[in-house]
Amino acid sequence: MSVFVVVDNSEESIVDLKEVVFEKDPSDENGEMKVRTKRYLEGFPFQYYVVVREVRDLPGVLGRVLKGWFEGVVESG
Repeated sequence: MSVFVVVDNSEESIVDLKEVVFEKDPSDENGEMKVRTKRYLEGFPFQYYVVVREVRDLPGVLGRVLKGWFEGVVESG
């Protein structure tokens, strides 16, 4: 299992970033494209990721991630 760690201690947080996407409008019979904004993390390419605001919190966050992974392994096996 891979976990993508985002260290995000800037004023413009990755949590607040938005992007513009073009989608087909389902209500339009001609298949016209529609412009929509969505949060960047909605389409984030990694299934498992964690956002850390402060670098000093990184050991604790990684510990909780590992604990959650071990709990999932125990429950499934």
